[in-house]
Amino acid sequence: MLGEFEVAIDRLERALRECPDERWHTSLWVVKRTDPWMWPKGGDGDGRTEDAIQVFSAFWLIAYHCLFFLDLYCWDEAGSFATPPEFANGPEDQGIDEFGAARFPNVTYSREELLGYVAYCRGRVRATLANLTDRQRAIKLRPGHPHAGKTFEQLLEVNLAHVREHGDQLATFIARGCVTRP
Repeated sequence: MLGEFEVAIDRLERALRECPDERWHTSLWVVKRTDPWMWPKGGDGDGRTEDAIQVFSAFWLIAYHCLFFLDLYCWDEAGSFATPPEFANGPEDQGIDEFGAARFPNVTYSREELLGYVAYCRGRVRATLANLTDRQRAIKLRPGHPHAGKTFEQLLEVNLAHVREHGDQLATFIARGCVTRP
């Protein structure tokens, strides 16, 4: 499994390195009002617009999202989880507002910052897999976890699929010449 993670992380890292500066904030796809958590229910929320919600598919934010969950999903729920200090309280920690909509990102991360997070996450994956015990593999994730009821081993498989998915999206965006899908 480590080799598969290495390939997926390499693809993500390559996309981060190859994204032109002028495309760092470009949306990879059109975000719609009807997409989950994009539009407030029962209120005007934070005055969002169709144009403003496109930030949720921005190149940098998709990369950050992928890395945040790569980091989180290396945690077997023993002890407590914390991102590296420079990513604490980042966009993924902002959650959903009182109107059921995702909060706008409170920060924008640079290429260098996200490449640092890639290195950190690569180390987390290596350490997690190198020290994985049979008992740890069988741990069932608690209620409240996005994958509650799955084993930690199943979570690692979900994690790998997630990194592959977003790494492929970012790499495809670069390969298409950084053109947003219609």
